Parts: sequence; structure tokens; C-alpha cells
Amino acid sequence: MIIEFSEQIPIEDIDIGLEDKLKFLSFQRYFIDFVQRTLLSKRNTHLKLEDYRAEINNSYGFAIDKVAYSESSTDIVTRSEMRSHMLDWVREKYSLVKAPKEQLNPQEICRINSELNILKKKYANIKNGKMLH
Repeated sequence: MIIEFSEQIPIEDIDIGLEDKLKFLSFQRYFIDFVQRTLLSKRNTHLKLEDYRAEINNSYGFAIDKVAYSESSTDIVTRSEMRSHMLDWVREKYSLVKAPKEQLNPQEICRINSELNILKKKYANIKNGKMLH
């Protein structure tokens, strides 16, 4: 097939760098697509790891499900009370008759919210006798 052009582009209007510009635009599109796919993949992997961690680590799962930060001084609970709430949560989660003999891991709870570092001093947050959601 032969295509005839009735108009010719004047020599001064010819873009001799057009091929390089098209290659660069193509590279940009490829690069942006690659970055988006990579970041989305890593985000999904991170979410799957968080779900897995919450499933196998009861302190972490309890923290995600029940613990929240509060500025109020009336929302403070001791570590032993926090452990008791966690054991009740584990018993309910797994439909256990007796409470499990499991220790509370403060580092896992602090991983959820860095403001919960007060937990390292044997305190966590609770409101009106119930864990904050």
C-alpha cells in the first residue's frame, strides 16, 4: 500500500528529534506502569503479611481489634488488666472454655500505634471498662 501526502512539511518544521522524543515518552509510560505495578504488589504483600501476623500473633491481633490510643488519664489500665482483656479476647476468638496461658507482648501492641509507648510502662488505654476500638 502506498500512501500519498498532498502536503509536504517544510524542512524547517521537521522535528529531527521526534524519534528520540517518542522513545522517551514510551520509556516514561513503561517506567510509570512498572512503578505502579511494583508498589501495588508490595502493598498487597504488606497487607497479607499484616493479616498473617494478626492471625498467628494474639497480642498483635488483639491490638488491631481492640486497642486504641486515648489522651484521657481515666483511660489507663495496668498491664495485668490488659492481659486479662487479651485472654478474654483469645478465649472468645477460639471459643475456648478456659483462658489460655499466654503472655501479653507489649512490643506487638506498640507496633500498631507508636503513641501507645506508654504501654511499656505497664499501661494501655481503655474507656469505661471496655477496650477502645
